[in-house]
Formats: sequence, structure tokens, C-alpha cells
Amino acid sequence: MRRTGARIEELLELTHLSLRQYQAPTGETVPLLQISPSKTDRERVIPADPDLVAVLARIIRRIKGTGERVPLLTRYDGYERVFGPPMPHLFQGPSQHRLQVISPNRIRELLTDQALRAGIVDVDGTPLTFTPHDFRRIFSTETVNGGLPIHIAAKLLGHLDLNTTQAYVAVYPEEVIRHYRQFIDQRRTHRPSEEYREPSDTEWQDFRDHFSLRKVALGTCDRPLWDTLPA
Repeated sequence: MRRTGARIEELLELTHLSLRQYQAPTGETVPLLQISPSKTDRERVIPADPDLVAVLARIIRRIKGTGERVPLLTRYDGYERVFGPPMPHLFQGPSQHRLQVISPNRIRELLTDQALRAGIVDVDGTPLTFTPHDFRRIFSTETVNGGLPIHIAAKLLGHLDLNTTQAYVAVYPEEVIRHYRQFIDQRRTHRPSEEYREPSDTEWQDFRDHFSLRKVALGTCDRPLWDTLPA
């Protein structure tokens, strides 16, 4: 969830068939994870980084066991209230003496258990708990603060509205400053170098005088307005 930003229902719908490959023009093969639609009617693909590929490979090896194929299981959709067709679901395990697709409640229990085992606490020492949706927010914050354009993050998250993605992202002041300085540095590379010379003392003084006059014009200066008017 942290590497894909997938919703919990999308996570549990992942199958062995969700793994795809993209052949880039350079000849490089890019692994992709195909996410089935959940809240929207649009499928989306997420490029899988090496860490995600390693995790998916471990999952597939585990559920295959000694067999050659991923077992086919039906999954009950709690929203549609129907059973789906037999599919090679990635998140499956033994339950009640038979293989079943892991339930959303079981995912939440696993997250709570892992947080307790890791000893993760808040600043006041209170044990922290995580919901599946917390990892979706973490994914969006890390990707956008890491430099990914927000409209691309929206595509990865399956958002149709950029405002929805913006609400997910926690942007910190230092991130705003750092990214804006990167933007300025990049823009400077496309401008003539003489435009970025150091201003002269006279130019600096004119610059400061401009703001002093502006304060007077707006009536925010302590000096009485009538003292600035011509005789």
C-alpha cells in the first residue's frame, strides 16, 4: 500500500494477472502493476520500483508453495455483495482450514499488530495505529514532496480531481522552499546569464524606496498623510 497508494479493496483485487511489462523505446523493460477500478471506472497502471518488485516476487513464491501456479480463488465483494470468478489472487492465505482471499478486516488487524510489534509510538508515548488509507496518504505525500508533479500523482492514485490529491498531500514549509528554489534554478538555466547580475546600490535603494512609497499610498505608514501631499 505504501509503494502503490492502492485502496484496500483495490489491493485485495490484485491477481497474478495484474503484473504487466512495458517495453520502453530504449529497449528497457519496465514492470507495471495494473490496478482495477474501485471508486472510478478507470483502470490505471503503476510503475513498480525494485522494492515493490521484490515484495511481489516474495508474495508469488509464497502462495505458489510447491506448485507451479497461483491457486484460483473466488473473492466476495462486500460492496457489490457478490462472489467474483476464480482468479489467482495475490493476497490469500489459510482460513477455517481452507485457502481464502484475505479480508479487509484481516488487513487492518495485521497493520495494528505490526505497529505494536514495532513499538511505534506518538510523541507522548501513545502507541500509534495505522489504517490502510493512511498508507495512501503517505504514498501521495512522499511522491509529491519527492518532486513528482501533482497531476501525475493524481493519475497514480486514480483521482479525477487534482483538489482531491492536494487534500491528501502534507506539504511542509521546507518542502515548499526547496522545490521553489529548484524551480528558480531550473528556470535560470534557460535565461541569459546577464539577467542575474548583482544589483547596484542605486538599484537596491530604488527598490526599497518603492515599498516605502507604496506604504504611504496605502495609508499604512506612521507618517501623517498630509505631510506627503504637495503644497
